[in-house]
Amino acid sequence: MRTVLFYPRIENSYLPSYAPLGLISIATFLNNNGHETVICDRFFNEEKVELILTKNKPDMVGVSVISNEFIEDAVVISKAAREYGVPVIWGGPLASFISQEILESGYADYVSINEGEFTWLELAEAFKNKRTFDDIKGLAYLKSGEYIQTEKREFMDLSVLPSLDWSLVDAEKYFQINYGFDNMLTTYNSKGCTGSCTFCYNHLFHSSTRRKRPISVVIEEMRCLVEEKGAGGFEFTDDLLFANEDEVIEFCNALIDSELNTCWSGFMRVDVVNNLATYELMYKSGCRTLKYGLESGSERVLKSIGKKIKCDNIERNICFCREAGITPIAMFIFGLPGEAEEDIKKTIELAQKIKSKGAVLGLSFYTPVPGTVMYKQLVEKGKITPLKTLDEYSKISFGEQLSVNVSEISSKELKIIKLYFRLVGLTTQTDNSPGEQLNKLIKNTLKSMSGRGAVHFLKSGFFTAYRLAESLTVFCHPKIRKKYGLYFKAQNIKS
Repeated sequence: MRTVLFYPRIENSYLPSYAPLGLISIATFLNNNGHETVICDRFFNEEKVELILTKNKPDMVGVSVISNEFIEDAVVISKAAREYGVPVIWGGPLASFISQEILESGYADYVSINEGEFTWLELAEAFKNKRTFDDIKGLAYLKSGEYIQTEKREFMDLSVLPSLDWSLVDAEKYFQINYGFDNMLTTYNSKGCTGSCTFCYNHLFHSSTRRKRPISVVIEEMRCLVEEKGAGGFEFTDDLLFANEDEVIEFCNALIDSELNTCWSGFMRVDVVNNLATYELMYKSGCRTLKYGLESGSERVLKSIGKKIKCDNIERNICFCREAGITPIAMFIFGLPGEAEEDIKKTIELAQKIKSKGAVLGLSFYTPVPGTVMYKQLVEKGKITPLKTLDEYSKISFGEQLSVNVSEISSKELKIIKLYFRLVGLTTQTDNSPGEQLNKLIKNTLKSMSGRGAVHFLKSGFFTAYRLAESLTVFCHPKIRKKYGLYFKAQNIKS
């Protein structure tokens, strides 16, 4: 069976795309089992879908739908594939959560639920041998107009998966600039997270479980990308890179022993490592950036969202991280349900404090994710109206725009607070890298602008200028800045 897997274009997105690791994994698995699979990333390939299909002559088409932003182009791809006359399968986190709405829209014939490698293989074999699909686990489809979802597929042992075949994509197109290294590619060490945060998709997609790949496989994959593709470092896309300090130490020692001498970054809970020595070991192994999902500076809010971290240790561990030479990136969510003025003032205070210690700040607005505990709670309380159609889902923007305000703070104030932190975030400095965040933003934007033609270059330039101009509007609201202590002070952080 010949398959084309599409990674949809996100409209009005002008930053470089991360490599579609999920599609690379599925394509690698299919190809290793006797099928022929190609990947089309629509961020880079702007040919008409009809032409892509004519060139590749697929027997079936797959579309990755990770979040709402993918829907618009997914529909374009699906219409063309339907016209071409091949079955269309959607997959990914959002597709798994809203499979019935997708199928009833008529754009897809099947939806692969949760992990796709084995589901896709069995689906390809069923098409090839003209078998029914009733016994394929993790699949949804319509049968005589009735929605059918087969038995849930068990989570696989990640050691059975082959190493990712990066020849399926042009790796160099995905190079990005990170803090402390260039030519960054993404990879993964594990899948899932043991947490149960009520705003997060994890408990739906991964059932709050976490599985690791063999360290030897991960390191060998990294070595190949360094030696064959010229990768200068890696960002791990894991929801939870390390579950405990022992895992951190084991991984770092293995990477040091490999003598690979590369750089890396990833997401980690702020309470996993609580001493300077381990942070120094991480730096020695090549760690240059750590992202922490702090979400809020209010203990009350943290408890309400099931985050299970304490504010007491945050500042200390941020300092350990920075002292070891690693750039900490603190991620906050504004506008969480029930968040009051007192809560967000605590978040602002914490954010300003850790920024003064050398942390880079990452900020987003809360957006209800369909199927999550928090989404269901908001629907039950009448705070939001449940989305029912694919068109409604496609209009929601995650994080960057305030799609819905379920906090006790005005939307205007939330927007000004976020713009303030966007602006001051560009001025974060260290002795080693002045204007580190601004430098990274400019380089990545220029890379994106130069790689996709003149029209995209102009659009990207306009978008970047608009965002900077928008940030400056914070000066038009002195009362809000005074109310929340949003002051501007030059800072120079000692490493």
